[in-house]
Amino acid sequence: MSGVTFILLSTYNGASFLKQQLESISAQSDKDWHLLWRDDGSNDDTAAVIEQFMQDTGVERYQRILEPQGNVGVSASFSALLRAVPSDATRVAFCDQDDVWLPQKLARASEALSAIPDTIPALYCARQLLVGHDLRSIGLSPNAPRPKELRNALVQNIATGNTVVLNYAAIDRLKKSRIPADTMHDWWAYLVVTATGGKVIFDPSPVILYRQHRHNVIGSKQGWFSRIFNALRRGPQRFLYSISANANALSLHPALTPAARNLLREFEHLHEKNFLTRFRTIRHMKLIRQNRLEELMVIAIFLACNLRNNHPCPTEV
Repeated sequence: MSGVTFILLSTYNGASFLKQQLESISAQSDKDWHLLWRDDGSNDDTAAVIEQFMQDTGVERYQRILEPQGNVGVSASFSALLRAVPSDATRVAFCDQDDVWLPQKLARASEALSAIPDTIPALYCARQLLVGHDLRSIGLSPNAPRPKELRNALVQNIATGNTVVLNYAAIDRLKKSRIPADTMHDWWAYLVVTATGGKVIFDPSPVILYRQHRHNVIGSKQGWFSRIFNALRRGPQRFLYSISANANALSLHPALTPAARNLLREFEHLHEKNFLTRFRTIRHMKLIRQNRLEELMVIAIFLACNLRNNHPCPTEV
């Protein structure tokens, strides 16, 4: 469990809830952390809240990343923070501005990752206690009982960013990749780790209070019915665009395993096949959703839609 965890915090107009998040980081049982933060062009008191907290608790734990300036969006902001992580970092933890971390969050992640050899990319993620803006309980985020591998990562993100912690081998793999413009940083981390021979650890115990409010960039979709409803409401082509963009970008990574390269090659040629051959290819790929009904829905989308005819969308199913 030894070594520094670098916490990456990207903020944007988050003054309302930010102090509670910072207090929960300060209260971690694992005290060996350093926080890198970048503000994405806020026009409220976000920066002032952090700077005051730094003065109150010790500025040596905090470092502000100033480049790039202005509003670049959440994924580009996290990418800038990731580039600033020093080479002697042991782990990196993604952090949202409006949640509350439970005291053992970093310790649980550090202990889990310590079981993985340093040379193997590893990603830790966990369930969340869903709460309202006032921290009143709403429920528990879904479990992920099925395999956590590229066959799942291509069609579903189970690595909720505010719980993600990466070892340095995973950080190195991410630094050597180029994230698609509309892909969230946590989903991209899950894709890169699984495609380059890494390990994914999913903790079934919740480690944060995940605040649900109208300003969430993504938020949590609690049940399978709501996820299916949202997917149908957005339309299948928007989902297919995200999948296709991720697969195309991932195929360029220099550290892909042979199995990952073969799977991505099969995916690339799905649009060229007739219905029967496409069905056989999908069966051979054995794509996974954590919920079997959702999995059938995804298979139906691939069978019914042409991957070439799609439109950009920053969302996920």
